Amino acid sequence: MKLSIVWPFLLLLCLATSNMNAQTLALFRAVENGAAKMYDSTTHAFLHYNTADTIITNRHFERVQALPPIEYRQAAIGIKLSEEGRRRFAEATRQSIGKQILIILGDRLLSAPTVVSEVKGGKLEITGGYTYEEVKVLANKLQQKEQKGSVVPLDNVKAAISKLDVALVRKDYKVLDELLSESLLMGHSNAYFQTKDEVIRDLKRAKITYDKIEQLSIQEQNQQRGFCRVNRIITVTGKYEGTEFSMKLAVMEIWVDDHDGPQLWSRQAVKIKE
Repeated sequence: MKLSIVWPFLLLLCLATSNMNAQTLALFRAVENGAAKMYDSTTHAFLHYNTADTIITNRHFERVQALPPIEYRQAAIGIKLSEEGRRRFAEATRQSIGKQILIILGDRLLSAPTVVSEVKGGKLEITGGYTYEEVKVLANKLQQKEQKGSVVPLDNVKAAISKLDVALVRKDYKVLDELLSESLLMGHSNAYFQTKDEVIRDLKRAKITYDKIEQLSIQEQNQQRGFCRVNRIITVTGKYEGTEFSMKLAVMEIWVDDHDGPQLWSRQAVKIKE
């Protein structure tokens, strides 16, 4: 199956039958040796991807609607992407020409089309053997997920994340003392773990030094009972025990709402292999 524009600003994605109870639709780039994998029944092979390296999810949907069948098309789900969603999808397709993109609904791979050109439009149309009644149910669930699920990061959390990255590079121990929770456990992609005291100690002893930390995107945020989970993609350069490193990381962070502001409570980084 090829991924291409079939109408002006319209992308047609043909999906296989799936679990109608699923509420999350997400698109991922296929990458070799990704941390997660899905079985593609059309090619009888596993496709690998990184769960944190999301192209778009329900939170990038501006509008979801059920479309009745017409003469040249089955019943379908019409999706209009937000401005961020349009930008992310255009960038991803531009960078993935000749490569596959995984389309996952819930916990099932629906299809894995190969990108043949950049897709700049902001509208998607999902078809694939659904009745109109099934389409209405699924469209409603997708819309509910967009409303109740992931949200745009709060300003205080975004500010704390930015301060943390700068403080690690500049070795600003005062700011790190304010931002890091006493209960912190920070996991690195090489399976090295640090507590709050160890983060500061290792910086002072130059066991770890950061030359540059650049955030590429925040993929998702969820908040619950004073905790905020953030998935983001960053690039990092520096040295570990004297050896230089430069890598792209998928990072999951949990921030706790302290009375003085957000504090980093837990963090785990996974290297993205491209």
